[in-house]
Parts: sequence; structure tokens; C-alpha cells
Amino acid sequence: MKKYFVLLAGLFFAVQLSAFEFKADFSKGKWDPADFVMVKGPRWTKVGSWIQEKDHIVQNVPATATELDLYRRMHDEAYVAMCYGKKIQMDKKVVCTSTMSFDYRMAPLIVIAPSLGTHKPSGSPEFREHWEIVLYDLGMNVWKHMWINDKPAWVKHSYLLAPYKPLTRYELKISISATRKGQMMEVECESRKFGCHLPGLGKEFYLGIIGCEGRNRFYDFKISAPNGKVLEK
Repeated sequence: MKKYFVLLAGLFFAVQLSAFEFKADFSKGKWDPADFVMVKGPRWTKVGSWIQEKDHIVQNVPATATELDLYRRMHDEAYVAMCYGKKIQMDKKVVCTSTMSFDYRMAPLIVIAPSLGTHKPSGSPEFREHWEIVLYDLGMNVWKHMWINDKPAWVKHSYLLAPYKPLTRYELKISISATRKGQMMEVECESRKFGCHLPGLGKEFYLGIIGCEGRNRFYDFKISAPNGKVLEK
């Protein structure tokens, strides 16, 4: 009987070792920027940066920019993206959450990127094909971004219409699952949930956050990959 319990304990410990968990609290002094890589958007001219506030991070945009400026004409200045610095290799499921808010209308989001390209001539990491799971005042969108003939293209893949308020904290949650019919994703916020298929995603990808089209505030970022692991850059 003793050997039986020892065996069970060993199996439990092995399972625990194979799971991957990452948590970042974006409060001042509670997270390490070295855990992340800043990524350039292929439509914009520069790599953005964050301003550290007491309990969150927000895009570093001109202090004089109004919310209408950022929403209508200052997309380059408003876009800031970063990914956890190592690829996640999933087994059956990966869950990613971020607590976020928007000051005006839109558009904080979680991003999934199978790989990162390199911008020339700067050498900065740059998105190629990727998925954006977006929160905004009228609901949640899933956008598929493609890389065709060395140029970005995009299409709205799926969506849910629902009201969300500015200046309000929300936890956006995505769950990616391996099924017999391919990888499926569930998107959830404030008990509203919808699902979609992720064709061609693959079992290895980066996860991160993007702020755009207005001032977006991020309070935390978490990844859970039962039986998964991380790969080097």
C-alpha cells in the first residue's frame, strides 16, 4: 500500500512539473519587462513603449493627444505591442487572460502569433501572421491577420456584440483547445462567451497584448498551459 501511494505521489509530481504557468502583475515594481519582447506592427512605422503607472501600464502617447486624435488619426502613436518572450508549446489546452480597460472606445487586446518576423532595416521583431482578440465598447472581435506577398492583410474572423464601458476594468480570457476537428478558441468577458475555429495556428505560438486606437490600460497578464512548456525564442 505504501508503494502505491508513493507511486501516485510521483505521478502527481510529474504532472505538476509538466505544467507551465506565467503571471505578470503590471503594478509598479511587480513585473520584469525582460520577460517580454516589444513587437512592431507591420502597418506602423515604429515600436511603441509603455508608461508605468501605479497599478497598470498604458501606451506612451503624446500627452496632448486627445482620445479622438488617437482614435481617428494617430494610429501609429497609439499602437504598442509586446509578447511573452518565449513560445508556448501547447498540449491539449492553453488559457490566457489579461485585465484591461479602455479610456474612450477601443481597443485593448490579446494577441496570438505563431512566429515573429524581423523588420528591415531596424531589426525589430515584427508581426507576420497573427490573431487579435479585441475588447471594445460594442463587444469582442477576433481578427485574423495574414502576410501575403510580403504585405499585411486582415479579416474579421468572428465576433460577439455586447456593450462594454470605458474606464472600466474587464478580464478578457481566451482558451485554446486541441480537438479532433482542429484548434478551437473560446473568448470570454463578463460571463459573455463565444467560440471559433483557429485554422492553421499550430501547437507553438507567442502570446501577448496590444494597445491601440485609444489609451488602453493593462493591469495583469497570465498564461496557463497544463502539460505544456515554453520554448526558447
